[in-house]
Amino acid sequence: MELLLDALDYQVRYEKGNFRGGNCVLKEDKVVVINKFYPFESQVNTLIEVIRNIEVDENKLSKEQLLLLNQLRQVELKL
Repeated sequence: MELLLDALDYQVRYEKGNFRGGNCVLKEDKVVVINKFYPFESQVNTLIEVIRNIEVDENKLSKEQLLLLNQLRQVELKL
């Protein structure tokens, strides 16, 4: 999932703090911030949620990445 975000020009950062995580745009940089103290499952769910909700230029993705993207879009999250 991190490679998929990287292909879409997003930087994934694991930080400590009092937040759940998500994506943001700082100036012109696309950043996904994940709370590094959250359980692994919550970190994965945050990445899936971000991928499902961002605008995607599918031309930047390989066939494998497109397959992963389509699978993630069909995942039902249990938060």
